[in-house]
Amino acid sequence: MLLLIPTIKAIKKTVKYCTTEFVITNKKLVEKYGWLNTHCDEMVLSSIENITVTQSLWGKIFKYGNVIIQGTNRNNINYIGIRKPETVRVLINQSRG
Repeated sequence: MLLLIPTIKAIKKTVKYCTTEFVITNKKLVEKYGWLNTHCDEMVLSSIENITVTQSLWGKIFKYGNVIIQGTNRNNINYIGIRKPETVRVLINQSRG
């Protein structure tokens, strides 16, 4: 019974991870996630104020991390647990011009 709650949380995080899509176009960023209930966040490239990349020691070793994009209207798009987060930051900056 004690393992039921951690198991449910692990399943929930796995489903979110497996159903998440990140898209970078020449005009906007899109984050879409969910299986039964779908959620979609979009941000126009011109409204980006700050891009933060965070990586743990394990993230540096295995080349994964988080990219947090902060917009002018206090919206954030969080790309969590993605491969090569520094490359993603560079791609976003190149798309911005």
